[in-house]
Amino acid sequence: MWVSKSSTSNVQLPDRDTFCYNAMIGGFAIHGQGYQALDLYEKMKLERLVPHDVTFVVTMFTCSHVGLVEEGYVTFESMKKVYGVEPKLEHYGCLVDLLGRSGQLKQAKERVQEMPMKPNAILWRSLLGASRIHGNLEIGELALNQLIQLEPETSGNYVLLSNNYASIDRWDGVKRVRRLMKDHGINKTPGFSLVDISGDMHEFLMGDRRHPFSKEIYLKLEEMNIKLQEYGYKPKH
Repeated sequence: MWVSKSSTSNVQLPDRDTFCYNAMIGGFAIHGQGYQALDLYEKMKLERLVPHDVTFVVTMFTCSHVGLVEEGYVTFESMKKVYGVEPKLEHYGCLVDLLGRSGQLKQAKERVQEMPMKPNAILWRSLLGASRIHGNLEIGELALNQLIQLEPETSGNYVLLSNNYASIDRWDGVKRVRRLMKDHGINKTPGFSLVDISGDMHEFLMGDRRHPFSKEIYLKLEEMNIKLQEYGYKPKH
């Protein structure tokens, strides 16, 4: 069980219902105060208030972001067993995110495949992102194949898996993903940055030479690269 990190006993509302608790749990979770959110969830149950759909979503979201995997899993399982609430797509999404963040990719994949409803792109993308973080190419490829069927024109899905390959120097995989993109007519949106200089907004695109000071900019970048290499920095290509 989690340990309370602050008191929530100063709640002044004379009549507290499920909606009040949902709002407070969600607010604490969004602002990174996970333990306070979970304290409220426990307090809510002690007051014999019945959790509903939104309560479980915000509570599982909290567990996912503070790393309380077991508590989040127990919350999910209690929905049907304790409260008779049938989990919906968003609850499975929270569970997949919870398992994926903790590196339990096999369990996350099984949950997606065993869902009583058809998984949407959000769930598969969550699994793809987790596979990149934890270096699981097999599950990443599975997720991408599903995403290609659901969102064949979304370049970000391909980029996630390509980055997965690149992070472990699997350049054959990177080339294969790029070939897939070409076969599907997908063009990656070039990365860019915006810089505000004295009230003027300057946009910089990768490989762009249109800026009036592009010569000076690239000279400065080259100077920075030389300095970095002198200090032993080795970029990943």
